[in-house]
Amino acid sequence: AAYLFAQSLRAFRTLFGISRFIVNPYQFGADNDEALASGAFWFYDRLGFRSVRAALRSLAERERALMRRRPGRRSSRAVLRRLATADLVLDLGAHTVELFPEDHLVTLGQRVATHLARTGGGDGQLDALPPGPRARVAASAREGLRLLGPFLLLIGRDRRRWPRRDQEALAAIIAAKGARGERRYVHLARRLPGLWRALDAAARARS
Repeated sequence: AAYLFAQSLRAFRTLFGISRFIVNPYQFGADNDEALASGAFWFYDRLGFRSVRAALRSLAERERALMRRRPGRRSSRAVLRRLATADLVLDLGAHTVELFPEDHLVTLGQRVATHLARTGGGDGQLDALPPGPRARVAASAREGLRLLGPFLLLIGRDRRRWPRRDQEALAAIIAAKGARGERRYVHLARRLPGLWRALDAAARARS
């Protein structure tokens, strides 16, 4: 299992340039008795994942020291439950874009849902297109706009101030999102840090 999991991470790193992997607490014990019983925390720990909280990293180090002194020792459920109160992260470094907080995805999703409920959805997403390609939109761009349009509407005010090259880069990202594969989309999106800064600002803004 560890080998297959590591190879999956390797594939994402190679194909998409991913340099940060996150494991949510449920996977290793939060409200998950099976994960606690199996000591799942140590599966991820041995692969290099570390807690995002300094106090929990220190707790894990103390547990490692005890296990080195006493081979075969198992962490108590109380300790495993405490370790499962924050995400685990494998950080390979060399980030090409700012790290985007995972909880922002929930916030942005909620704001998109609110916006669509208020406006009724529809073709208003065309307003999310950069200047230029509105009149003739390829099928891939239309599909990409369907997927990304609501999020882009949240950053419309900020986006209109972007330089032309960034507007063109965004148009390419929209088209790539609507294509059959995700690889080109991921690589293009990583080259437009202004997009992530704008989404970050939209998530932090008061609703």
